[in-house]
Amino acid sequence: MFDINVVFSFPHKLRNLPASINSEKKSCQQAVSTHTQYTKCKRMAVYKLPLTCGNSYIGQTGKCINERLTEHLRANISKVDEYKTLSTHMEKCKCKPNPKSTITLGSTGRDRKGREIWEAFCIRHQQTSTISEPSIGLSDAEYKILLDWHMEKENKFNK
Repeated sequence: MFDINVVFSFPHKLRNLPASINSEKKSCQQAVSTHTQYTKCKRMAVYKLPLTCGNSYIGQTGKCINERLTEHLRANISKVDEYKTLSTHMEKCKCKPNPKSTITLGSTGRDRKGREIWEAFCIRHQQTSTISEPSIGLSDAEYKILLDWHMEKENKFNK
């Protein structure tokens, strides 16, 4: 009627609806060797791992948090850590991680860069009690924008 060519398609077509409703989605691989259930399974998250010395380690992962915690615990045993921050601190301090008290600081399903930004904010926001080094740096202006957003979100939550 109008002779218009369409150059895009919509991924959520009716024919796909029953498959997407009935399909079971696993939150993580749950392999016995890498998956001990310390906390609720979440992928693509920023997490806070408390230590017995009162400090904590803040990190981000695209994997299930439980899988990443298992990697941290194994790294401590073998004294090999990807960035050596956590294992070096625990070796010097003689403290231990408390993986069952791990909390999720953010799980938005964002890409790695988004998680790294939130990780950097959380580390800077809790800098007196964290041993972590951020993957990326935030400028003071970027930190203030995130801090204002975070405070506004907390105020709405506490009302």
